[in-house]
Amino acid sequence: EYFKTHTKRIMKTLLTLLLLIPSLSTLTFNVEARTIVCSYIDNPNEKNNFEIIEDTAEEISPFGLKILYKSVLFENDTYTLKNSSGAINQKRSWIINLGQEISNLFIEEDSGELFKYEYRCFEN
Repeated sequence: EYFKTHTKRIMKTLLTLLLLIPSLSTLTFNVEARTIVCSYIDNPNEKNNFEIIEDTAEEISPFGLKILYKSVLFENDTYTLKNSSGAINQKRSWIINLGQEISNLFIEEDSGELFKYEYRCFEN
């Protein structure tokens, strides 16, 4: 009797898992990364690549530096990336407007100096 009850419990658990796994995989895999490439206007060969997943982003600079952004907002075809880490002695933020010609990178050095650079960005 114990064996019968135990076997039924195992079978119910396995059946539940088999039914649950496909629904979990659709939830997990529906989150698509968006890839964006930005070219520096003064030197179009200098490209920054972005992978954006939900509210985080990773930037790969033309020099291979990985910069993480922990705050990503998307509204009216425009991404705003903030709360960067990975760049030494600076805070970076981006306004990437996919509907316009110009997007902007803002760099604040630890000294307090602020720099603005213009880019052309497109979704890859």
